[in-house]
Amino acid sequence: MGFGFFAAFDFILNDVNKDFKDQTEDIEEDFGLTLISLPVYLNLPLSAGLFYKYEASNSVSLYCSSGMTFNFMKVADYEWEYGTYERDWSTSIGFRIGVGVLFKERYSLGVDYLGLGKHDSVGRQIPDEYSHGDYNDELNIHLLTITAGWNF
Repeated sequence: MGFGFFAAFDFILNDVNKDFKDQTEDIEEDFGLTLISLPVYLNLPLSAGLFYKYEASNSVSLYCSSGMTFNFMKVADYEWEYGTYERDWSTSIGFRIGVGVLFKERYSLGVDYLGLGKHDSVGRQIPDEYSHGDYNDELNIHLLTITAGWNF
């Protein structure tokens, strides 16, 4: 029972949302283009903070945690028949909070909310003949994760 420190490194890969997919399909139809691949989002948050653990029984403990994150994000390239949109890596500072259950001090099941901050995402179209220069988007990344773990 009590307070402690935690550190974590996560690998989070997720698809684009349904609205983006629908908009992309509309563009395909309107302009007669063929989409080869849609982007995926890769987030690599490095986290550190405090946790509190409460022993509910000899084999079950409850915990909560809170900390800061430093996130590395990459939006994977997506390709059309006439070119590729690529984006650079971006970084941002954020936070995480979580709750969970620890079984026999070895196995865990938890839920975390990660506010991974605002990322300035810079991208471009290749080849340049179709490009209108670099484009900048601000992506505000929030994730809810469910994790199952083995503590060693």
